[in-house]
Amino acid sequence: MSPFDDISSVKEDNIYFRYEVPSVKGELEVKTLTYGQVDLITTNLACELYTKLGKEPIVSVLEDHSVNYPILLYALYKLRVPVQMISIRNTPTTVCSLLNEAGSQCLVYGSSYLQVKETISKEIVGVRCFPVPELNLEELSNSPLNSKWDQILNQNFTEEDIEKTVAIIHSSGTTNTPKIVVWSNRFMIYFIQSLPNTFYKRKKFDFMEDENDILFGITPSFHMFGSYTNHQCILSDGDKHSYLEHFDGDKYQIIIKKGSPFRATGVANRENGDYATNDLVTHSKTVINGYYYAGRTDDTLALITGEKINPSTMEDVIRSSPIVSNCTIIGEGQKCTATLIELNFEAIKDYCPDTVMEKVYEIVRKANEISPSRSAIILPEMIIVIPFSKHLIASDKGTVSRNRSITYFQKEVNAMYAKLFERSVAKLDIKTPL
Repeated sequence: MSPFDDISSVKEDNIYFRYEVPSVKGELEVKTLTYGQVDLITTNLACELYTKLGKEPIVSVLEDHSVNYPILLYALYKLRVPVQMISIRNTPTTVCSLLNEAGSQCLVYGSSYLQVKETISKEIVGVRCFPVPELNLEELSNSPLNSKWDQILNQNFTEEDIEKTVAIIHSSGTTNTPKIVVWSNRFMIYFIQSLPNTFYKRKKFDFMEDENDILFGITPSFHMFGSYTNHQCILSDGDKHSYLEHFDGDKYQIIIKKGSPFRATGVANRENGDYATNDLVTHSKTVINGYYYAGRTDDTLALITGEKINPSTMEDVIRSSPIVSNCTIIGEGQKCTATLIELNFEAIKDYCPDTVMEKVYEIVRKANEISPSRSAIILPEMIIVIPFSKHLIASDKGTVSRNRSITYFQKEVNAMYAKLFERSVAKLDIKTPL
C-alpha cells in the first residue's frame, strides 16, 4: 500500500470516494470520503483486524459491491495479507474449490452469504470464517488514529516485495470451472498504470483523467476485466510484451511473451513460457495498425471434419427471440452442430407445446440464414429444449459456459447425437430445412 500512502499524504483533502446512502426521507444521498479519511479509516481497520487476520497467509473475501469493499481491501493490503477476491455469483461448491486451489483457510463473508459460509465450514476442514465488519464510515472518518499503528503495521518495503502476492482473482468460468489467477505487486502496479500510459503514448489526452474528472466504479472489485490486460499489451509496447499468432482465416491470437510484466504470477501454458490468451483479433479496415476484438479460440467449435465454426452469431440470433432465455451451440468433435435452448417460461406459458416448438424452429431457421451452411442446424432433432427445472450453466460474466453446460446435460447430448448418427445425418443435404 506504499503508493496509496504516498498519494494520500499529497492529496489528503481531495475527494477519493463518492458513495450513496439512504437519507432520512428515504432518498439516496451522496456522501464523500477524502484520501486522508480513507487512509485513516483503513489504517485503523487494519489495526483492528490484525489480531484475527494479520497472520493469515491468505484471506478470501466474499461480499457485495459497495464502498465498504475497497475499504476492507485496503485494510487487508495494509496488513500485507494476500487477498483472494471471490465473485458473489459463484456457487458454494465453486467457492470451496477456489479456496482449496488458493490454499486459503480463512473466509471473510458478507451477511448475504451465510449459506455459503455454512457450506465452506462443512467442506473445508479447519477453515476460519469471519463476518465482514460493520463500518460506520462517517463515524470512523472522525475517529483518532490508532496510537500504535506504526508498531502494528509493517512499513518496511524492499525490492523483494515486488514479486510477492498481493491479490488472487479468478477466471469467469466461461469455458470451464473458474481457476485462480495470482497477482503480484509488480503486476498490480503495471495493471493500474497501463491504461493512462497507453492513452499518453497514443496522444489520446482527452481520455486521460485529471483532478476535475469523476470516475464511476460501477464494476465490482472482484471483476477485474479479465481480457483487459491481454488487449492492453497490443497497445502498450506490444512488440516487447506480446505478439499475434495466426489462428484461422483473418483472425490472430494474442500471445503474451515470457517475462512480460503484464502477466500474472505463474501464468504460462506453453513450453517456452509464453501464454496463449485465447483472445482473437482481426486487422481494422479503418484504423491504421488497429485491431478489432474477434472473440476467443474457445468460442470456436472444431467439427470432426476439421471445419471450424464460430457459433456466437447464431447464438445471438436465437437469444433475440423473446421466448428464449438462453442458448448455446455445441458440436466440438462431432459431425454436426446442435443447440441447447433454455426457454423463458413467462413468455411461453400461454402457448400450447406445438406453438412453442414452431416458434423455436422459426428462430433457429433465422439463425441458419445468416450462418455458413456447414454450421446450420438442419433437423428438429438437433435442438434440445431443456426442462424448466434446470438451467444452462452461466459463468461469472453471466454468459453461458458451453463446456460446463454440455457436461451438465451430457446424457441428453449423447442421446441426441446417437439418434442423429443412426439416421446418418452427415449424409443428408445440408440445406434441408427444419
